[in-house]
Amino acid sequence: MSVRDYYSKTRVLMVSMGCSGVTNWIKPLQKYIFPIYPLYVDEAFALTRYFHENMKLTKIAMFLTRTTTMGNRAWRAWSTT
Repeated sequence: MSVRDYYSKTRVLMVSMGCSGVTNWIKPLQKYIFPIYPLYVDEAFALTRYFHENMKLTKIAMFLTRTTTMGNRAWRAWSTT
């Protein structure tokens, strides 16, 4: 996260896939950092909506590891949809 703070402080524009879908890179919102990968929360909503509306699925299972930041964020995203 120190790189994020440095970029914001020095006004370096960062558009990167390396930001991943974890919100740590953008929250609080950063003026000069733009992740190009969707946030896990947004991706979970989009996938769930697609499965339900287009594939008519009513039961959706997801396998993940909750011992990582990515797993915890994904769990929160999927469990609220």
